[in-house]
Amino acid sequence: MADKGRVMGAFSLIASRVVYAANWYNLSPAIPGIEKSFGVGLPSTVYIFTFFLLGAGIFQVPAGVLSSRIGAKTTALMGMVLMGFSDLISIYTPNYGVFLGFRFINGVGAAMFFSTAMAVLSDLYRERVTDIVVIYNVAFNIGAGLGVTAFAFIIQFYSWQMDQVIIGILSLAVGLSIWPMVNRSEEYTSLSFPEIKRRIVDMRTWLLAIGFSGFWASTYLAPEYLKEFSLTVGFGGAESAILGGLILFIGILGIPLVGAFRLRNTIKSAVYLTVLLGLMLVALPFAGFYGIWVETFILGTLFVSVSAMEYSVVISRELSGKYKALSLGLFNSIQILIGSIISYAFSNALNYGFTYAWIMMGFVAMIMLPLALLDPEGAKETMVQTVNS
Repeated sequence: MADKGRVMGAFSLIASRVVYAANWYNLSPAIPGIEKSFGVGLPSTVYIFTFFLLGAGIFQVPAGVLSSRIGAKTTALMGMVLMGFSDLISIYTPNYGVFLGFRFINGVGAAMFFSTAMAVLSDLYRERVTDIVVIYNVAFNIGAGLGVTAFAFIIQFYSWQMDQVIIGILSLAVGLSIWPMVNRSEEYTSLSFPEIKRRIVDMRTWLLAIGFSGFWASTYLAPEYLKEFSLTVGFGGAESAILGGLILFIGILGIPLVGAFRLRNTIKSAVYLTVLLGLMLVALPFAGFYGIWVETFILGTLFVSVSAMEYSVVISRELSGKYKALSLGLFNSIQILIGSIISYAFSNALNYGFTYAWIMMGFVAMIMLPLALLDPEGAKETMVQTVNS
């Protein structure tokens, strides 16, 4: 019975992760409709994503602190409910400014869910942490792919408001599915501020996060801009749409890649794979028709595998379940906030063309990697031992 409860709990969290990811991307195909509804120009639509990222980045650490007080499961549930609420209410906003406010709230909900759900899953499957993190990240790619593709059809045949209604209802449904786990969750009634401070100022976490922030930016930008890039180099509309979704869906191929590097030094392996990713981004403008298809497969695989490796290290370094969400939240917050700055630089580079922008992104993904290899405290990396699936 206990094992059945663990499986059901994991299923609820993975399903929530899929819907959570769709919230990141479902408004990309809605941009023309939002422009028309609020009377704004295309440049102003960048704030739809900026406000979401601000909410998601700023509130990762507060969400981790809240988790240590009321429990990770409760915080994850609240995050999904907040995302669903902001999705549904956003269609009734009187102006664009209020709409952006609800996008910010949506990002806050995302911050409350991400690290807490990962912390719960890693506790449920302590003997297979890397495996469960891979599955967690694959679920994100599936949800993001659905956000780009499936919701495009909803918007085409209905409206962007219907898009928000559907994603809102799904967010509330999967969020409430976590409720049975909350009834069995451990309640934390006190906070240790010295323990919180120790984790927030942990230099190893900061160096890892800054080192891989260029990687995080590439995982966000490539799916967003691959479709537009392929159109500029002669792809048809249908081919470009397939590419945009494929780079996300293909992430499932990252599972065996993580397994191949499982018993090696995890961070060094992640660094080597990120160097490969950076070089491929630099080469992307010169890859040609077939080369772009090949790169799409490889980049999608690397996105999942490197992400699983870096997060598994953060999880393995945190020995207290009470503060695991805080450590993950800090790590993710640093990546998102620095990655957002990189995203802004990428958008400016687009003024000079995709060739310049992809080359810049490739070098940025690699240039900060040496920081991830530094260990000022001399701490030994805890190797995550897993069993084969």
